[in-house]
Amino acid sequence: MLSIPKYYEDPKTLHVGCEEPHSYFIPFLNEENALTKSREESKYFQLLNGEWDFRFYNSIIDVEDGFYAEDYELDGNYNKIKVPMNWQMDLDKGYDVPNYTNQRYPYPCDPPYVPDDNPCGIYLRDFELDENSMNRDLFLNFEGVDSCFYLWINGKFVGYSQVSHMTSEFNITEFSHVGVNRIALLVLKWCDGSYLEDQDMWRLSGIFRDVYILKRSRRGRIKDFYVTTELKKKFTKCIVNVDLDIIGDRNVTYRLVSPHGENIDAGESSNGKIKIKFDNPILWSDEAPLLYDLFLDVSDEVVLVKLGIKDLTISRSVLYLNGQKIKIKGVNRHDSHPIYGHTTPIEHVLEDLYIFKRHNVNAVRTSHYPNDPRFLEMCDQLGLMVIDESDLEAHGFSSSIDGFHFENWSLLSNDPNWKDAYVDRAKRMFERDKNHVSVIFWSLGNESGCGDNHQAMYDYIKSRNSNVIVHYENANYRYAEMAGKNIGTSSDVESWMYPSIDKCKEILSSKKRKNKPLYLCEYCHAMGNGPGDIGDYWELIESDDKFCGGCIWEYTDHSVAVPDGNGGYKYTYGGDFGDLPNDGNFCVDGLVYPDRTPHTGFEEAKIVYQPFFAEYSGNGNVIIKNRNFFVGLDDVGIKWDIKSDGKLIASGEVSGLMLMPRERKEFSIFDPKAYSFSGETYLTLRFVNRTDKLWAKAGYEIGLKQFKLDSIPTAKVNLPTAAIVFDESERYVEITVGTVKYVFDKAYGKLIKMNFGSTELLSQPVELNLFRAYIDNDSYHRQKWEQIGMERLKQKCRSLTVEKTDEKVVITVNMSFGTYELEPVFAGKIVYTFLPDSSVLINVNGESSKSLDTLPRMGIQLIMPEGFESYEYYGYGPKESYIDKKRYTTVDLYKTTVTDNFEHYVRPQENSSHYAVKWARVFNADGIGLLCRGENISDFSSNAQHFTPQLLRETKHDYELVPMKETVLSLDFKQNGIGSGSCGPDAADKYRLTDKKFDFTFKILPAKVDDIDPFTV
Repeated sequence: MLSIPKYYEDPKTLHVGCEEPHSYFIPFLNEENALTKSREESKYFQLLNGEWDFRFYNSIIDVEDGFYAEDYELDGNYNKIKVPMNWQMDLDKGYDVPNYTNQRYPYPCDPPYVPDDNPCGIYLRDFELDENSMNRDLFLNFEGVDSCFYLWINGKFVGYSQVSHMTSEFNITEFSHVGVNRIALLVLKWCDGSYLEDQDMWRLSGIFRDVYILKRSRRGRIKDFYVTTELKKKFTKCIVNVDLDIIGDRNVTYRLVSPHGENIDAGESSNGKIKIKFDNPILWSDEAPLLYDLFLDVSDEVVLVKLGIKDLTISRSVLYLNGQKIKIKGVNRHDSHPIYGHTTPIEHVLEDLYIFKRHNVNAVRTSHYPNDPRFLEMCDQLGLMVIDESDLEAHGFSSSIDGFHFENWSLLSNDPNWKDAYVDRAKRMFERDKNHVSVIFWSLGNESGCGDNHQAMYDYIKSRNSNVIVHYENANYRYAEMAGKNIGTSSDVESWMYPSIDKCKEILSSKKRKNKPLYLCEYCHAMGNGPGDIGDYWELIESDDKFCGGCIWEYTDHSVAVPDGNGGYKYTYGGDFGDLPNDGNFCVDGLVYPDRTPHTGFEEAKIVYQPFFAEYSGNGNVIIKNRNFFVGLDDVGIKWDIKSDGKLIASGEVSGLMLMPRERKEFSIFDPKAYSFSGETYLTLRFVNRTDKLWAKAGYEIGLKQFKLDSIPTAKVNLPTAAIVFDESERYVEITVGTVKYVFDKAYGKLIKMNFGSTELLSQPVELNLFRAYIDNDSYHRQKWEQIGMERLKQKCRSLTVEKTDEKVVITVNMSFGTYELEPVFAGKIVYTFLPDSSVLINVNGESSKSLDTLPRMGIQLIMPEGFESYEYYGYGPKESYIDKKRYTTVDLYKTTVTDNFEHYVRPQENSSHYAVKWARVFNADGIGLLCRGENISDFSSNAQHFTPQLLRETKHDYELVPMKETVLSLDFKQNGIGSGSCGPDAADKYRLTDKKFDFTFKILPAKVDDIDPFTV
């Protein structure tokens, strides 16, 4: 049995044998190498990633002693494991299982103790050192290990460390020798620090970030440095100060080069300090991320600092960057990879940031821990503002046997025994990241209550630089009222999660805010089909300087990918591995799928975040405002077109907008005298990059805007008519008009057959439909809908009348719609009117139950036989659109297939409906099908899929879906809005389906595509 000190249950022992935290940097041989080479190419950097020997234990109690010995011989219990990668992600080996839990601790809440059966893993690796290496000091770096680890080199104990998402560094010089050396690591799944790492994520263990050795000069080297800048005289004069911590009796030579390659200054440090003064500095911003090169040279090492200069202040509740009232158009981002877990390869991280830039995101919150240190280098260079968050969350304390109490939530945050652990996490973050211009807020963590230990974190950061901005959401005035004391001094911003828009207005007008800018660290929960309310938030954000913006929750669907046997992957969520406790699919709540394909919600956000406003001013002119604060729109062009009833009338381009920051200008797009528009006409502007960017090629569409133009309505034509042949039996009514035949079942009050010649158009009766497969954002209503049994509703035919004239047949069904036990959800009449033009009008007229304040949808459903695969519609598309989620779509004529009209959310739910449709049709390979439009309504929502709402509701994963051969055509008078109710507020009242009385009619025409112009009927 292994005998080691129980550091892992001692909050006073955080690190043993570790170096003090310092700024992240990599030394190079010379300036050229520092400028052009990756860190792996530095002669002073030795990467230890790759295959390590690994043995897993279900409990630390079972670990046998001696594995760390230099001559330890591996037995058959060891396997190879990839480093970095969480051990649970080696799915075939069965090293524990991935466990997803949001806030619940996966062990008893008994700090600082963790279960006796504490899973752990032994990592072994040999590495070689030559004589040149041994002439330098050797520093072994672990950039991320979950949750804690003990380290041995060549059989000798080196140290212990925790804080999973921060670097642990050890001086291993005295433990190493020329030739082959052995690293031994014992990594524990849980430690006392795990109580501070209760983030909403998959709980995964092991070495998940890079491991490497830095070989440092003994003759003199930089141990740490802190670069700060001062701007004076309205930003025309700059002072760069560098505080150096130098090992050895040497000065540091320096050279500062401008972003344009001009030498600004050069010299030598004095007493560990450098001061550089110069005029007309080039300022950094997210829009123009220009960086100076500061070279620091000592002995045979050169350190390159990519220096950004900015001025960030808060004045009268307004956040200013370089004197401008900026807005944070942000997203929360976790480290998450579907194959490697918390390991995110650097090229994968870079692609994430490129995706941000392609979607007009200008800020990222590192929820809820610092990222790979190279992440900030990328943000500096790409222009992304960062809310850098400490690796701290104690959310599990918010739950107890007797419910929620803020005092319980803040238990560790007020416990002096945990003060060092809190401050350590702030210190490690700040010291590592302090030289990065992209950091705008330093965050004290997430959802840990608030107490004296947070104040100590705040005080530490402010002691290092009193001018920086510190953020902590649990210090807002709502929680201060719960705490019964002033906790607001531990945050410089008034940060909130998921307030409604009305609540935001209240906060902005409240004196309790104490002149802090309002920032939403989480808003617009993007889980599944959503969010649906982002545009409304930004109308308020843009209207008030005190509202500096927010970060959408969150970037990616967290999922563990399981091979499907066909070269693809099945995406999973909590509980799929038998993991307990788990919070189900709450982890698949992102703007992108696990493979980084954008959700439609991200495309909606992209449009809301686009860097311009546009409005049609008439006479072919458009007014465009540059939303940027620092750069013009010279590199933005417009591709425009005008379509009438989906047909192209005119198109053109505007080569460059040439708009200064915040400038408004009117542009002439087309000459209205040159055109006479007939039919519903739209002008669509697509804004594109004119030149290549790192993240997108020239011509990439960065935004759009569409305007409806005045036009002459399309002339309607009368459909050909035929005599109505009527045949009524005791149970059925048969109506034949030309080649179209209908059969109506009087017993059930339903239209059960439609035929066009010999082609059957229905495989099941036409049904009233009030149910949608619950979206994740339906949480405010789902319990009641399930209690009522919305997915089980059936029609009751109370009575029926049939009227026949030469002009029509009218069948009126007095009906109710309900399920067992409770009163009907809906009652009224459905009137079927069969006309000589072969169409049928279906009118729904009735009232919903007074006890039901919101309905999922109100419409009719037609299930068509196999083979009806072509789907066309005129409305918002080409992707899904809803009443509160349609800004990224445009009105046009769209042609697709029923199979393709589907959004593959990891957990199936309502998807791919199209809002404000004028007409829709579904037809087979012979061009025979159904044309549908509203009769007494201007538009409706349409959808065509190979799934019923019930089938989507019953299926837990997308990969389990088996499409029906039939086509399910939905025609909805209305659908409830999307909102962000999975964690945020419900859809706004104006978007909810709260109608009590209904009276709407659909016209359905069996026809051949070639015979009908849908715009004229």
